[in-house]
Amino acid sequence: DRRQFRVAFILARKAPAAQTLRELVVDLVESTAASAHQALVFWREMNRLDDERTAQYRRERRRYHDAVVRLVRKGQASGEFSRVASAETVTFTIFGLVNELPLWYRPSGSKKPSEIGKEFADLVLTALGAC
Repeated sequence: DRRQFRVAFILARKAPAAQTLRELVVDLVESTAASAHQALVFWREMNRLDDERTAQYRRERRRYHDAVVRLVRKGQASGEFSRVASAETVTFTIFGLVNELPLWYRPSGSKKPSEIGKEFADLVLTALGAC
């Protein structure tokens, strides 16, 4: 999957945790916005997937989720991020923000996906004391 490739590429650079998290959030917002309509349909129809495809989707989602949890933990362990919330809560917050995007994002809107991604990343990183 393209998203997993991009995540692996961003993580492989071994940049500081804040820079890496920023890039991951912006990438996630941009890729979600690019397929917002399809994502909305998928979320509404996901219950129709057979067991094998559901398991595959969950494995892929879990790999992405776990990569973000590890990144946040690393930033917290190094002192780059505060421990205001657990790495799991931070990760669920990020994905919660992004998962709502297809409900309100419009390509004709006033902000580009990169701008929305930057705002989301700023919000998360400010909460983590990294901005």
